[in-house]
Amino acid sequence: MAEVSRSLPAVLAATLLAAAIGCAGDEPADACADLETALAGASSGTTVRLGACRVEGAFTVPAGVTLAGAGPEATVVGGTVVLSAGAALEDLAVETERGTGVTVASGSARIAGVTLTGPITEANASDVPSSPDPASTATHGIVVDSAGSAAAPVVLDDVRVRGFASFGLLAVDSVVEWSTGSASDNLGVGIGVDGGSIELVGLEVCRTLSGLRTVPAYGVVLTGSVEATTSVVTVCDTQGVGVLSHDARAVHSDFTGAGNSEPALWAQRGGRLEINGSGTLLSDNGVAGVVLAGTAEALVRDARIDGTRLTSILVEDLGNIDVGDAIQVVLDGPTTGVRIENVTLTDNARAGLVFDLPDGATVADSTVGALTVTASGDSLGAVAQTDSGPIPGGTWDARVTRAGATATNDAAFTGALDVVGIIGPMYLPPTR
Repeated sequence: MAEVSRSLPAVLAATLLAAAIGCAGDEPADACADLETALAGASSGTTVRLGACRVEGAFTVPAGVTLAGAGPEATVVGGTVVLSAGAALEDLAVETERGTGVTVASGSARIAGVTLTGPITEANASDVPSSPDPASTATHGIVVDSAGSAAAPVVLDDVRVRGFASFGLLAVDSVVEWSTGSASDNLGVGIGVDGGSIELVGLEVCRTLSGLRTVPAYGVVLTGSVEATTSVVTVCDTQGVGVLSHDARAVHSDFTGAGNSEPALWAQRGGRLEINGSGTLLSDNGVAGVVLAGTAEALVRDARIDGTRLTSILVEDLGNIDVGDAIQVVLDGPTTGVRIENVTLTDNARAGLVFDLPDGATVADSTVGALTVTASGDSLGAVAQTDSGPIPGGTWDARVTRAGATATNDAAFTGALDVVGIIGPMYLPPTR
C-alpha cells in the first residue's frame, strides 16, 4: 500500500484546528488564537470554546455549532456575530461600535449568558441623529428576522443588551422566547417586535432614551399583529411610552411599569390588551397608567395604579394637553369588550378612570366588576363622557368604591376632559 506523505506545517495546522473545534468525545481547546478558522472548520453538534481573551472581527457561527466563552472575560469586539440555523452563543460578551451585535440569520438559535454592549450612553444620546447610520454607530443589539422562512424558536436566556442607537432587540416575523436579563439603557426602542410572537419572562427594560428625537422612546413596541406575553417584566424610566401595542395581542401578568415619562401601557388600533396578576403595579408614570385608544377588547384585572403624574402631551387637533389618569379608555364604539375588575387606583393626578365615548354611547354594565379609587384635592375618581357632556352613571358606576375627594368631585363633573388619540405612523419606529 502506498504511503501518503504530509508536510509538517500541514500536519501542525490540522492538529491546531482539530484542537480548536474539538473532536468527538474531546473537550474543545481555546480558540482565542484563530476564532475565524475554528468556526469555519466546526461541524454541527460541536462547540468552539473562547477563553479569557478579546477577539476582533465579524464572525459566523455555522449551523448547529455552539460558540461558548468563559464568561465576560471572553469578548468579541467590533463586528457582527451571525448565528446560522440551530447555532448557539453562550457565556461571553459582545462589544459593538457599529452596525449590529448579533444577527440570527434563519431558523432556531440560542443565546445564553451573553452581554451585548454598544457605545450609546445618556451623556451622548443627544448627539445621535434620528436615523443613525449603522456604518457610524451601533444601531441594533440583536436582530432576529424570520420573514420569508418558517419561524423556529429563538431562545434567549440571561441576555443583557445596552447601549444601542435604535433597538436593543428587533424581531420581525419571528418566534422569540426571552427569560431573565435586560434590554436597558438603549436609545429609541428597548425591544421592538413586528409580527410573529414573543414571550418575555423575568426581564427588565429600563431607561430607554429618546435623545433629541421627535419620535418618543419606547421600552417595548409591539406591531404587526404580534402575539405577545410577558410575566414578571419591569418596564421603567422610559423617556416615552413603556409598552406600546399597535394592532397587537398582548397579555401582561404581574407587570411593573414605573417612572415612565408617558403611559406605562398604551394599546391602540385594534388587537387586545390583557393585564392580570396581583403583582401588577403601575406607578409614577406620566399621562396615564393604561391607555386604550381604539382597542375595544381589553381586560384589566387585579392591578394597582398609583401616582400618575399630570404631564403635557401633544395631541393632533388639540395641541399640548395636560393629562394624568390611571386608566383612559377612548373608543369609537361601545365598551362591551372592555372589562375592569378588582382594580385599585390611588392618588392619580387628574382622574382614576376616564371613559371617552361617541355621542349616544353608554358604558356597558359588564365593563366594571370592582373598582376602588382614592384621591384628594380636585382629582376625579371614575367618570364617563362624550363630546356632548357627561354620561350618567349606571350599573358600572355602582361597582365603583370612591374614597377621599372623589365622590364629591365626580358628582360635579361636567364632562370636558381632554383625552389622547392614536400615536400616528410617523411617530412609530421603523421595524422593516
